[in-house]
Amino acid sequence: MTHEIRELSNHLKEMAKSYNDFTRKTKYPALAYDEVFLEKQSEYIKLKKNTERIAKEIKQLKVSENYLDATLKKKKEYLKKSLKSPQYPQLLQECKKINGTYTDTIHICSILREKHTENKRLIEAFEKRYSREFNEYFQKTAVVYEKAFVAILGAMAFELDKILWEQAKKSTQVKSLFEQAQIHEEYSSKTYLKYYLESNDIKKASDELEELLELYQYLNSLYMESILIAVDCIDDAIEYKKSVKLFNKEQDVVSFTDEKLALKWAFQNSVKILVISENLQNMTLNGFLKYYQKYSLAESKIILLGNSNNPHYKISKELTSGIMPHSLAKEVKELIN
Repeated sequence: MTHEIRELSNHLKEMAKSYNDFTRKTKYPALAYDEVFLEKQSEYIKLKKNTERIAKEIKQLKVSENYLDATLKKKKEYLKKSLKSPQYPQLLQECKKINGTYTDTIHICSILREKHTENKRLIEAFEKRYSREFNEYFQKTAVVYEKAFVAILGAMAFELDKILWEQAKKSTQVKSLFEQAQIHEEYSSKTYLKYYLESNDIKKASDELEELLELYQYLNSLYMESILIAVDCIDDAIEYKKSVKLFNKEQDVVSFTDEKLALKWAFQNSVKILVISENLQNMTLNGFLKYYQKYSLAESKIILLGNSNNPHYKISKELTSGIMPHSLAKEVKELIN
């Protein structure tokens, strides 16, 4: 776990968190309207808070109203029984006072209810006023940002995965682990997932394991093993591709005469076999292989058409320049087998 990998990983998690929040809001337009638009309108928020405060006051006054009503009834009953009592004037005064408070409470409650109803009407009018316009604009804009989010996440995940396995290729521990497990495939998440999944019982799979299996299937469909042909002659590129494809149905076969396009394609795909001519149009063989082996994650086998005097690059087969297409196809097939 290098500093670079940790930093990329943290950035990716933060972006994923933002994306999850985005999908939650865009999945439910009503939620988006509340959280994205309404909650940012100062007058609307002020009105809502005022309405909530009024509702709370009405609730409290209702409790007082019930209490005063019950107290007043008791006082009136007691007053009837105390008509000739010396305390009658005092009891009458107390009764009038409670009755006044009770009447005031009912009156205030009535005013607040009217205000609460008016506020609710204003809130609903405000919500309806912008709802349609917001939803139309939001849905269109959400599609744009959805694509941007996915593109950014994809690029960040690709960068993290690429650097992760570039570091892994240099690690003696990882190399040792691959050798002990007799794994002779490319250093990639796809290879790691393949052997990890094989070591687990899929029938008893957890949700996490099922997700990893889904990811592995996706990577398989995305990064089909391929055969890359890079030569300097357009006719050779066409004929070699046609013949090699006839002998190899399971691999994707591509050919280039432009070295930069060939490298760009190699960095984005899993190349099982690289067929390369000794003579290229714009790059030297050593220059091409230097970039290829530095940035390509695949552990490709290399077939060279011509002669190589450079011991730095492991060549699986050396064939003569101008080899017949069907002969090259047989050599490729043999190397794959």
